[in-house]
Parts: sequence; structure tokens; C-alpha cells
Amino acid sequence: MIAQNIGDFALSTPPITQEMACQRVYEIFSSDPDLLLLPVLKGTKPVGLVNRQDFLIRLADRYGRDLYAKKPISVLMDTNPLIIEQDRSVDEVSQFIVAENPAALLTGFILENEDSYAGVVTALSLLQANVTGLQRRTAELEIASRKSEEASKAKSGFLANISHELRTPLNSILGFADLILMEPEGAITPTVYSEYVGNIKSSGSYLLKLINDILDMSRIESGKLELDKEIFDADSMVQSVVRMLQANIQKAGLEIDVNMSQNLPDLNADERMVRRILTNLLSNAIKFTPEGGVISISVSVCGDDCLCLTVQDNGIGIPAHE
Repeated sequence: MIAQNIGDFALSTPPITQEMACQRVYEIFSSDPDLLLLPVLKGTKPVGLVNRQDFLIRLADRYGRDLYAKKPISVLMDTNPLIIEQDRSVDEVSQFIVAENPAALLTGFILENEDSYAGVVTALSLLQANVTGLQRRTAELEIASRKSEEASKAKSGFLANISHELRTPLNSILGFADLILMEPEGAITPTVYSEYVGNIKSSGSYLLKLINDILDMSRIESGKLELDKEIFDADSMVQSVVRMLQANIQKAGLEIDVNMSQNLPDLNADERMVRRILTNLLSNAIKFTPEGGVISISVSVCGDDCLCLTVQDNGIGIPAHE
């Protein structure tokens, strides 16, 4: 994002000289109701500023017109106006005025370029600058958001394609490994080859699981994940996951407590996804619970058509501030 200079929002108000009579200044303001400021120059250098409201109030005084009409504007101008170089950024000028000279928001200020008059700025034009800057930032954020979304879609598409390309040969590897382990043509010799094939199948199965996870994630991000719903028994599913991770639970020195409510209804959901959810929750509980800890799993009816599945542990947890 390129920061805009305050000069981009200057009002090119024609200046006046310090010798101009106040009556003539009054006529200039009267002829243009939108004119708020008049800069006063000595040659090309700004030396004063006339604020419309302050000036007209002075002339509206009972004796103001008679007292000032024929005198030069130098007697009523602000002889110490805020003068800022036009190449300073809008943000920098805004911060400076708020911190050092908030009155300039009411009276306005002068812009110069190398000691020469370059324009004036009012509170309204400064507000316009900030609003314009906000609109510009919003537009830039929208563009960045679209680009990020497009990149995410491209990434998801790539992951989906590469996952499909990897799964096809991997399924063949697993299929042939299963076939070899069945020994349809006789015993595998030497027997160590059988162990090697078992390792191939184990590693291939793990790799296939990772690929499936990547594929599911890409589908989720692209909004194309379709759930394969079916009716299944939640109790049996939970017990199956616990049995699968039982060795890990014992190795970590943990206890597992499964509490299933009586007469649970069947669950209508994507069983593979629910298994993955429970497996991930339980795996995290095992990973972050110290030896001797307890992990609890409970399933109960909550609401008219819902089951609540809860995994609790007394592990390290997450700090409250995070």
C-alpha cells in the first residue's frame, strides 16, 4: 500500500496579500459561501491565514465593520498558522495535529512546497483524506482476500489431484502385499521376506491414511466434502476406537474410562468421519496426559435428535489466555 501525501488533498484556494483591505476580504467570502480559508502571502511565502468564521465574527461586532473595513487584513489574520510541507503523509500529519496542535482542525492549515504556498487544508478535507484512505485500505484488503481465496482453491485443487494420483498405485501396492501374505502360490521363502511384505503393507497403509487426510482437508477447504451418512451403533464405534488405541493407552501408563448411557439410539452420520474425530481427540488426550492420568469418554443423549460425545483428560490442557 502506498501512503498518500497530505498534498493530494489540498484545496487550491487563491491566496491574498497582507495589504488587502478587510472590506475586500469580506466581499470575497460573501461571494463564495463554500470558501472557508484564505491564505495570506508575502511574495510566494505564506505568512498568515484567515479563517472565515473567525473573520466574519470580528466584522459582525457592533463596531467591527467601522473599525476594520479599511484596515489591511494583516490586523485580523492568524499570524502564526500551522504550515506543513505538502509531501508529508496523511497519517503522519493527522497524528501530529492530534498530538501537537488540535486547534488546527478547527482553523485549518497551510501547505507549502520549499517555502512556497501550495494550498490549504481544512478539517473537512482532512476527514475526506482519512475516509479515502480507509476506502483504499478496504479495497486492498478485499483484493488480498480474493487472491488468498484463489490461492487456497488452487492449493486445494492441487492436493486433491495429487492425492488421487498417489492413491491409485498405492492401492495396487497394498493389494499385492495382501495377496503375497495370503501365500496362494505356496509359503514365502525365506521367511524374512514375509516380514518385509508385512512392513510394506504397514507403511503403505499409514501412507494411505495420510493421503486420505490430505484429500479430506482439501475437500473441506474447497467446500466439496460430501458426508456419507449411514445408521450405525455409537457404542460399537466407540469401543472399536478404544480397542484400536488400547496399546498406546497402556504404553503411556494411562487409564481409560468409557461411560455409555443406556438405550442409546443409533447415530445417523458419516461413521468414518466420526471415527476420525474420536481417534484424533483420544490420540491428543493420550499424547498430552502424563503417566497415571485418566481419560474419560462418554456418550449421552442431548436434545431431541443429538448425541453428545465427550473426551476428557487431566493432562496439561491449554492456558486460559490462549
